[in-house]
Amino acid sequence: MTARRITMLPHDPAWARRFPGEARRLLEVFAGVVLGVHHIGSTAVPGLVAKPILDMMVVVRGLDGVDAARPAAEAAGYRWLGEHGIAGRRYLTRDGGAEADVHVHTFAVGDPNVERHLDFRDYLLCHTEHAARYGRLKRDLAERYATDRAAYTDAKTAFVRETEALARDWRRSVADGESGDSGATLT
Repeated sequence: MTARRITMLPHDPAWARRFPGEARRLLEVFAGVVLGVHHIGSTAVPGLVAKPILDMMVVVRGLDGVDAARPAAEAAGYRWLGEHGIAGRRYLTRDGGAEADVHVHTFAVGDPNVERHLDFRDYLLCHTEHAARYGRLKRDLAERYATDRAAYTDAKTAFVRETEALARDWRRSVADGESGDSGATLT
């Protein structure tokens, strides 16, 4: 089997326009347990290059309700991957066909990964030069590790961790104590 090539695309406004429909699908699948659905990842940051993957985060009351909805998720076309390397997460993917694929990261309210993802996204939205640096790094790494996703991910880890620390400090320094959640959210 040939390794799938890492494709980095210029930002496409269609990603943000697609978010509400995908969020409604997830609200139906996880009816009664969803507290919020957020557009995260590079496709949530205008101007940032990205793999054509719509990353979404679903925040739920508890994972028991998510686990109980697994048959509904699979019937809606999602591939259930369980924690997939992150304790406390339920990770699902859906093939987007001609559109971007969908990756869903589901966490219970209060899980530190919720804040981490939102802080990272919001920091890039508010710090465009840092987002541009991230974009240049991603383009370079996608060329260097064109068919090795693990190496691509590993090579950007230091930058991501640095940005997470900056984002956490930035959020804490905001006068009202909130990140502003300036990205797309549907609750």
